[in-house]
Amino acid sequence: MIKTYFEQVFAIFFTLCIAFIPLNFNGKGLQFQITHFLFQDLIQTYQSNFFEDAFKSIDFSSDTIAFNLLILLLFFISILIVIILEIFKFRNRDLIVITRTIVIFYLSYILLKYGFDKIFKIQFYLPEPNILYEQFGNLTKDILYWSTIGTSRFYSIALGVIEVFTAILLLINRTRILGLIIAIGIFINVILVNFGFDISVKTFSFILLIMTFFLLSPNIKSLFDFFIRNKQVQLEINEFYVLKEKPIKNGFKTFIIGLMLVKVLFPYFEDKNFNDDQFLRPFLHGGYQVTESNQKNEIFKIKRFYIHKNNYLILENSAGKRVDYYFVLNKSKKQLQLINYKSKTQLVEYIYSVNDSVLQLIFPDFKIIGKAQNWRKLPVLKNDFHYTIDQIK
Repeated sequence: MIKTYFEQVFAIFFTLCIAFIPLNFNGKGLQFQITHFLFQDLIQTYQSNFFEDAFKSIDFSSDTIAFNLLILLLFFISILIVIILEIFKFRNRDLIVITRTIVIFYLSYILLKYGFDKIFKIQFYLPEPNILYEQFGNLTKDILYWSTIGTSRFYSIALGVIEVFTAILLLINRTRILGLIIAIGIFINVILVNFGFDISVKTFSFILLIMTFFLLSPNIKSLFDFFIRNKQVQLEINEFYVLKEKPIKNGFKTFIIGLMLVKVLFPYFEDKNFNDDQFLRPFLHGGYQVTESNQKNEIFKIKRFYIHKNNYLILENSAGKRVDYYFVLNKSKKQLQLINYKSKTQLVEYIYSVNDSVLQLIFPDFKIIGKAQNWRKLPVLKNDFHYTIDQIK
């Protein structure tokens, strides 16, 4: 009886998580808007009263206080729903079966999305010039990890292939148990990386791991008997579907898988970006060594500056300290509109010479001239491979 209650609570909880946890890669779409509409005011009130350090604006991205409060709220709602169902004597095993079906497709979708992001080098992207020229000890652990993985296309693709392969195993009835076992290994590794390198998707990755155990739970005892007690066992091949007619079931499954593949793969085909390492960078992108300057400010003497692909101008002084601005490019007027973190703006004119890759930035009270550095030739980005150490020169 207690086991059934727990199953029902987690079944409803996972369904609510899938419905209301906004996935960052989907942007501020319908799911994001519904979640904010339903929960923003309540969480804002609670957060303001008990968490002084929380972000003032409600952000349901992973590991914010608001996100964790949302997870707790969804769990309490799940308990409340189960209590109400028990009061009305509503016990239906189809609830568990339906939830397992939803969760299996959800986990497959997540693995496909992050798997292809790794294969096409979207997730572990090539480090930006400002990172490549930063001193090792000045990098935070999360940026260091992300940048290190981003330098190896082979490793990123290998991780992606494993995740895509696991997603396929989950979608096939006969290989689903094997897929769940591999998925547990994947999510445990993700959790260890997130905690070890302080990467901010800790709560979400933990939820994915619990979902995987939920799917594997009917076979936990059998797997224990097989691997630990060396017994012959019969695994429960649970198709998870309530649908009885095989043609309808197969048609439903094919439709959902097709929908997932379109959702996952369409952005790559739309942008024609199948290897972000070689994808065209924005105009002026790169790292520039200052060759000439008429700065009067000796405290922050700029020695290098960077144009980030996400529209940031980063200035670095001789001591290695940096300041960054978001910018809006106006090519017709040859201007950069710089915006700081206090929303103050200033206009900077630029002159770019294509022939010698020299960029002049003309600020209101000074001018700097920078020569573009060939950052792709740095040792860390060399595509070297040595099977034996004898080959290393």
